[in-house]
Amino acid sequence: MQKQFDKSIFYAQKALVEFKKLKSLGNQAKCLEIIGVAYIQKKNFKLANQSLANGLALYKQEGNVVGEATIYTQLVASNTDNPVAQLSYLQKARDIWGKVAPNHPIAISNIGNTGVLYADLAKQEKIHSTIKLSKAQLLDSAEKYLSVGLILSKQFKVPNLISTFSKGYANLSASTAKYKEAYEGLNDYVSVQDTFFSQEIKNKIAALETQREVGIRDKQLQLKKLEVRELWLYGIIVLIVIIAIAFILINRSRIRQLRLKNLLQKREANEQAKELIHQNKLSETELKAIRSQMNPHFIFNVLNSIEAYIVENEPKKAARLVQKFASLSRLILENSTQSLVTADREWKALKLYTELEAMRFNGQFAYEFELDESLDLPNLMIPPMLVQPLIENAIHHGLRNSTATDNLITLKVKDAATHIGISVSDNGIGMEESNKFKDVIIDKNKSFGLSSIKERIKMMNALQDEQAIFEIKAVEDGGRGTIAKIILPKLYRN
Repeated sequence: MQKQFDKSIFYAQKALVEFKKLKSLGNQAKCLEIIGVAYIQKKNFKLANQSLANGLALYKQEGNVVGEATIYTQLVASNTDNPVAQLSYLQKARDIWGKVAPNHPIAISNIGNTGVLYADLAKQEKIHSTIKLSKAQLLDSAEKYLSVGLILSKQFKVPNLISTFSKGYANLSASTAKYKEAYEGLNDYVSVQDTFFSQEIKNKIAALETQREVGIRDKQLQLKKLEVRELWLYGIIVLIVIIAIAFILINRSRIRQLRLKNLLQKREANEQAKELIHQNKLSETELKAIRSQMNPHFIFNVLNSIEAYIVENEPKKAARLVQKFASLSRLILENSTQSLVTADREWKALKLYTELEAMRFNGQFAYEFELDESLDLPNLMIPPMLVQPLIENAIHHGLRNSTATDNLITLKVKDAATHIGISVSDNGIGMEESNKFKDVIIDKNKSFGLSSIKERIKMMNALQDEQAIFEIKAVEDGGRGTIAKIILPKLYRN
């Protein structure tokens, strides 16, 4: 029993810690009440009083009067050496129950227990002076409370209280020579005990009969289970033999299938590898063919401009154009044999090209180049001559036929986490208006154009996981002109 009380205290203390975290006053008080009751059972009244006092304070703080009354009742049991305190606690408990639920079994118990306590105190002559009551006064109070408690317990049919109070009332009446009342009380006590014993015997007989029937059924079920187990055992043995044979046959068949599958997969893998090598070679050949078409086209346009300066007897401009053209031609010739070049070389080529076109058109337009400083151009790799057609397209289809005086081409390169963004914008006549001039533009000045960029982007995406993107559209928000964007995955030189 001691171990059970220790467990009760242990778990109640753990619960108390959790309820403190939740700031639940009522549950904290209940845990302290449980701990106090367990200490009473262990006869450790000091710790019991401490726990019950703390619980009482929490019940008061919460305004739980029923909890207060319950604690007062428990404090009576933990103060057996202090009868004055016991009487005080019983009085407080009776006052609360009298207001809240006067007919509650606990309320009736408090009334009768007050009588029992007075009867016990009447026998202890040494403490009469302490509590300032004579033996006769104590006996009168005991009879008063015991009789009321007995009447209420009979009225509300509480057998255990009838038993306790009738016995106490009988003993009290015998001690004061009231034998008739003692007989009546004793008779009530015996009647209740007979009822308890009779019911207890009936319950035991019913329990024994139930156990006997359950025992017979259990034996019958055990016999049936044994029979079923035997059948299952034979069935399982047969099933295991069948499964083992089937497993061997299936395993042999599966091994043959796996060998055949592996052979087919090897052949398929070899064929796919050959196909990929062929596609890569084909795509690279197509890219080189496109670059070989672009380079003569651009060179032809620049040579026309040099010819025009010479014919117009402007040798200085022709010389500058030749110098820039020579630098650009060298870059183009070196880049045209490679699928990827460093971004600083391509940036330089784009600047030279734009300057050449500006000279060729006698400053008909201005140009701006904006570069994100965080980009590592010497180590960043991009396809050559991919952006140049966009600048050419902006000049020939956007600015060439514009009558405005503030014509401008802007080239921007922006850095992102995994990509770079390249945009070419102009404030020319726009895409829709430029379509009206297509028929009158001389064929040699027509841009090799957007179709080549789209084709190259498509081929590049076929050779790499990270996808490139190209788009061209009119300038938004009411502006004039066109903006083209290319987004390329970041590739760095090994």
